[in-house]
This record gives sequence, C-alpha cells and structure tokens, in this order.
Amino acid sequence: MSGITRRPEIADHQTVDLSGARRVLVFGDVHGNLALLRTQLAEMGYDPRSGDVAISVGDWLDRGPDALAVRDFLAGHQEIRWVRGNHEDILSNACHAGGRFSCDQAAAMLIRNGGDWVLDHLHETENRPDDNVVEFADMLNSAPVAMTVLTPGGHRVGIVHAAVPADSWTDLVDALEGPDPHREEMAFHAMWDRAAADYAIRAAKDGQQQNDLIVPGIDHVFYGHTRTGKRPVRHGNQTWLDTGAYSTGILTMVDIDQWIATASSHY
Repeated sequence: MSGITRRPEIADHQTVDLSGARRVLVFGDVHGNLALLRTQLAEMGYDPRSGDVAISVGDWLDRGPDALAVRDFLAGHQEIRWVRGNHEDILSNACHAGGRFSCDQAAAMLIRNGGDWVLDHLHETENRPDDNVVEFADMLNSAPVAMTVLTPGGHRVGIVHAAVPADSWTDLVDALEGPDPHREEMAFHAMWDRAAADYAIRAAKDGQQQNDLIVPGIDHVFYGHTRTGKRPVRHGNQTWLDTGAYSTGILTMVDIDQWIATASSHY
C-alpha cells in the first residue's frame, strides 16, 4: 500500500466547491481498466497542475485486470474524487462483519460480480481478504455516497453512483446528512437502484422525448452503475455514464460544464 494514506471518514453526503478549478471532469465505471482511464485523461488533456479535477461515479474495481493497481493510481492522483459504488460496498461487506450482507454472502457476491481477483489476496490463515485489501477497501469506502459539486461554470451538480431514491436532490441530501432512521436504506438504494436508469435507457432506444425525468433541486445529476451501451444516456437533467468499459472498451468522460451547456436545450 505504498503511497496510500487512508482518507478520513467522510459523511454520506459531501459538498465540494470546485468553482476555482479550471475544469471538472466526470467519468463512468472503471472496473479495473486503468489503461482506458489513462487514455481518456490524456485525450481530454487532463492536467491537475493547471487546475483540472476529475470525479469518478464509483465502481473502481472488479471485472477488469487492474483491481489492486487502482490503489497506486489513486496514490499518484490525490486530486481525483469519487463516490461509493455498489462494488465498493460489496468489497467493504466482504472485509467486515455486519452491514446488509454477511461476510460470506458479500464474498460470494464479490466473486460472482467479477471480484475473483480477491482469491489471490486472502488472509494466510482465515477465509477473508488480507489486511492490504481491507485497508484499500476502507480507503475507497471513506468517500461519500453522494456529492454536490459547485463547478467553475456556476453549476450545482449531483454525483451519485446509481440513483436518487427521493423526491428531490435536497431530500436525498437531508436523509444522508440527518438522523433519518432510513439513512442506511437511502444510501443502499443510492448505490444500487436501477429503475430510473432502465426507464431512461428504454426511452432513448425508443426515441422518446427525453425531458420528463427531472430531479428537482439540482442542475444536473451524473450516475454510473447501469450500462447504457456504447454511449452515455441523457434524460432530463440526468446523465448515465457507464458505457461498460470492461466489455465495450469504452470509458466515458465528460467536462461537466460543457456537457450541461450542450444538454440545456433538451430540457
């Protein structure tokens, strides 16, 4: 784990003021395909020394060849931010007792979902991931479930892995920040739900008018989680970015302010 410092515990929601950045880029699920991510950053002319910041919608791990190499990549890119994806959630449950899934259930789920890399990193005497994997899982899962980002272009943008399981972005934030007894349930659905994504993808395939699915209280929301095919899907003030990097070889990355400017005529 050379170069990696475990990040401090972060609340389930975080507001990040990046209005002073040069650009803020957001990208879809990497799933262990770092070569694609490096290629996209290069093609976008990404330069953190000039003030660029990149944000991941979650799911750094599994399915691709570079699961643990992600830790070294992040050690060299401390400016990159992310929200927790369901694959980070699965790994955390596999490493720790408690939570929605038992360790054994989560371990089986991890392997079924492309996490068989963990079999090469088990504890010498116990049937659990070794300490390096546990430390890495804890670092990945110290990120928020949802992030409100203030962009250089003056936009207020939501980043969450799977869904906004609430009537508005404000309601989601209130639930994740407050003493809501359903907070854990809200966080789970924000990392796992697919209903809105499935609707938006069907509408895009059918050529329907894509402005009837709006999240109030936010300018735009970006997600990963649900594969959209070879192109991202935009519906109302929402965009799904997971173009299936591990299967299609396409990792989608956009400049948030440019994307919203292009999208604004559609809703």
